[in-house]
Amino acid sequence: MIKEEKFLKKRGRIYIRLNEKYIHDVLERLDEEDKKKLEENFLKNKEQNYYFLTIKQAKEFAKRAYVPFGYLIIEKLPINKEIEEIPYFRKQPNEKLPIEVKELIKDIKEKQDFLNEYLQELGNEKLEYVGIAKGLSDSKEIASLVRKYLELPENWTVNEVKSRTDAFRYLRYKAEKAGIFVFLDSVLFGNNSKKLRGFKGFSLIDDFAPIVFINTNEAKSIQLFTLAHEIAHIFLGESEITDFDIFNISLERLANKVAVELLVPERTFKEKFSKDFQQLSKVFKVSEMVLLIRALELKLIKEDEYRFLMEDYKIRLKELEKEEKKEKYGDYYNTQKNKISNRFITLLIDAMNNNFISFIDASHLTRMKFKTLENFLKKMAKGWESEIHYRYK
Repeated sequence: MIKEEKFLKKRGRIYIRLNEKYIHDVLERLDEEDKKKLEENFLKNKEQNYYFLTIKQAKEFAKRAYVPFGYLIIEKLPINKEIEEIPYFRKQPNEKLPIEVKELIKDIKEKQDFLNEYLQELGNEKLEYVGIAKGLSDSKEIASLVRKYLELPENWTVNEVKSRTDAFRYLRYKAEKAGIFVFLDSVLFGNNSKKLRGFKGFSLIDDFAPIVFINTNEAKSIQLFTLAHEIAHIFLGESEITDFDIFNISLERLANKVAVELLVPERTFKEKFSKDFQQLSKVFKVSEMVLLIRALELKLIKEDEYRFLMEDYKIRLKELEKEEKKEKYGDYYNTQKNKISNRFITLLIDAMNNNFISFIDASHLTRMKFKTLENFLKKMAKGWESEIHYRYK
């Protein structure tokens, strides 16, 4: 129950009184830049150990601090145990999961809950491959399982696609066709000031609706490797958030090996191997770093060669990243079409047609306003989705 003194009337205005320690705990969840902005914009009115905010200020503060307004009033921090339990692999073991990533995972989890319920309503069976590789340790065996269920040719990066962008689209299409939902974005909820950072991607395991999210702030070759890595996690049956800054976690190391085998099969790599790694990168559509590690692992180069070539690659990497142009999708609707899982949209439309969810629910799940969603769905209904995901039939 809220105490009466929580709300105070001063100079004809109603203020909410917030304890300094609670505000400190709220700010500790944010990065330094966000903390500074909130302190400058909202936390100047302080008396003794309390901050005073108008109702309007408190609502805006809560929004920017990712705290439900009701929690702000009762001075409680939102805790999502399910999100906190997802492994987050970073260089520094005590490094916190960025608040933007937590909010993103909550949003993706809501989508997954809808998909799980609706797919079961439609009578779908559990996906056989989710967790099928749990307990296995042979990366080639696991990669073979992935190829089987995703219907991937062994040499697909060499024979089926012409570029890294094409390779990503192809693997995404195969994953979606097999029942994995793939979402992409570079910012949180369309807010360009909330750039996603601190992770390459994540996977959320579910027997009916496994989801992979890819951070598109990364280079195309990294996005491709991340997608392969997260698909491996679905077969291993373990959700996780990936950064790739470390390689000493056994499960991460195994997922990396599976991803490498999917993208650069050992047999084909040996057949096509040369020490022109820039050219090999074009052949396999992956970064030179992946190829150098693969070559060292297979004893095709010596350690001193590896160190020299890796240093040379790192020097060129910044220039390579500058040269890499972002893929353009045109207007807002084209951008959303690329970011949102195509199969998710198909099921969302079907669920609305079957009165399983309301238009309001669909607006919430897509984070689109009513008119925007209406226009988006009209474009999808015209067969617009075929332009990207279904070019590989």
